[in-house]
Amino acid sequence: MKFFKKKEKGQSVVEFALVLPMLLLLLGMIVDVGRVLDAKILIENAACESIRQINSRSTMVTDVNNILNTYYDRIDSTKLVKSVTGTANATRNYTYHAYKSSTNSFVNQPSYITYFDATVELTYTVNPLTPIGKLMLGNSVQIKSKYIKMIYVGGFTW
Repeated sequence: MKFFKKKEKGQSVVEFALVLPMLLLLLGMIVDVGRVLDAKILIENAACESIRQINSRSTMVTDVNNILNTYYDRIDSTKLVKSVTGTANATRNYTYHAYKSSTNSFVNQPSYITYFDATVELTYTVNPLTPIGKLMLGNSVQIKSKYIKMIYVGGFTW
């Protein structure tokens, strides 16, 4: 019995040497996919927060830049492409129902709002760190996020 135990001394080292490369490849892939998912979440949040801060056409780009400056500690600004656009003003007519106490009834009041659609589109490039990440994901991964919001300009008459 002692004869067999002497020959099995290096077995665990050989098994570890065979399994280690696969574990390192798996770990590298987890790191690269995690970086891409983290960047996706950051870009989505930045675009959403940017569009929410827009109040007027004249300050649109400044509002977006101010929000994006708070994200530059986590993302590389040289890999971020931003597009901030606004459509021409549009008018939407509608009717609201107001209670008129003198007649004790509801009356239909025509009204309108003037608005424009603001669009914030962010594109970010993530480069995988590991060779297995480059093999599986490519040399770079493009992450895009686009948000559109209706910005009130005027209207609503009583």
